[in-house]
Amino acid sequence: MIHCLLTLTLCLAAAFGQQAPTLRSFCFRDYENVLEVDLKQLRDTGVWDDLGASALKLALGRFDDEMGFRLEDADRLMALVRVLPENEQRSGTSHEDLLLFDGNKELPWPKESRETHETQIGAWTMRAYSENSSSVSMRVGKLALMGHRSAIEPVLQGRPHDGMPCADVMSLQSDRRGLLAFVAFRLARDTPPQQAMRQALSGVEWPADDQPTFVSFRLRLEGDQLDPRLDLEMVLRHIKVGDGLAVTEQAIDAALAKLVAVPEARMFAPLLKKVERTRSGADAMWRVDLGRSRDAAGTIGTMLGFLLVGMPVAVEAAAPAAAVPVPIPVPEGGK
Repeated sequence: MIHCLLTLTLCLAAAFGQQAPTLRSFCFRDYENVLEVDLKQLRDTGVWDDLGASALKLALGRFDDEMGFRLEDADRLMALVRVLPENEQRSGTSHEDLLLFDGNKELPWPKESRETHETQIGAWTMRAYSENSSSVSMRVGKLALMGHRSAIEPVLQGRPHDGMPCADVMSLQSDRRGLLAFVAFRLARDTPPQQAMRQALSGVEWPADDQPTFVSFRLRLEGDQLDPRLDLEMVLRHIKVGDGLAVTEQAIDAALAKLVAVPEARMFAPLLKKVERTRSGADAMWRVDLGRSRDAAGTIGTMLGFLLVGMPVAVEAAAPAAAVPVPIPVPEGGK
């Protein structure tokens, strides 16, 4: 009897160990850099259909070929970047990144792929360009993943993450009503997000102890469900209400005013003139009403084209020391 119970226990443990991990089990603990798109809500609210023949829809053929499935087969997209502390950096790798699609069905591999080397971890097959490649791809049940090997292997070996963001990201994303897309990056010293911000706001100087700590973008549906409007918001967060917050507000206002006068941005001028600035605590916020989703199809198509088409290509092709491209304030205001 004892032998039978022991055998049954071992069988159950083995079966449990082969259960497909969830999307959240791959998300880094206290993650600070994230991009998230609610693909299901885009479809359910009709925004996806309103995109019509925009540049995004025309580009999706390449996406299907690259990934092996259609975006209609996925309900959520997440991209995460973890900046490694110095004691974890190796061979010039300063970060780990992940791109995840949560499907409404099993997501297949592409029919043709340059990733020809396969590694078996339990019930799961991992593909890479070579045996020593740091970038890998996975299909785990309804999940499709690509990213750094060091971020994926431990989860498949039974060491999942808790999937919870850091406190700042959690608060920036706390109001999820109508939230279609969300981006947040920590503006840590000498990291690509901070470098991009300084490049966009060249010449701006903040107090040493009061620089922006996070930048966030939120695209949401507002208003009546029968006639919803799209709202785009950018947030720059400080750790306190002080002189640095005022510097940020003045810098972004000046950048937007300058962009209105750029000939190449003429088509966005009406939107730029409608941008409104508000403040909530130590958050400086810029908001623009994009109008009805059908009218804003071109603007949304351009933005989501980067999130849904450019991001997979960028992550797959990234060199070990590269980082996911970061949206910067001036172009985002132009949308």
